[in-house]
Amino acid sequence: MIPAGSGHAIEGRQLPSEGCVMVTTKSLRSFAADCLADAWTIEDPSQRDVVVNIARSWAKTAEIMDRRVRGDILPDLRNKLN
Repeated sequence: MIPAGSGHAIEGRQLPSEGCVMVTTKSLRSFAADCLADAWTIEDPSQRDVVVNIARSWAKTAEIMDRRVRGDILPDLRNKLN
């Protein structure tokens, strides 16, 4: 969930001023794509790297959410614990 009032818009809608909203993997991937598009406009390499890493985090979070929905997480955790 993204906190309300964070200034983010999801799929063209502004977040409410209070509470939280559910975020879809589609939204997370959209955030990642937006970050990458913005990164290409940043001249400073270190600042560009920060934005690219943020994009990676959004994409990784979407992948983790997808894996949880598919049920792939528990077998991975069981293998790590054995």
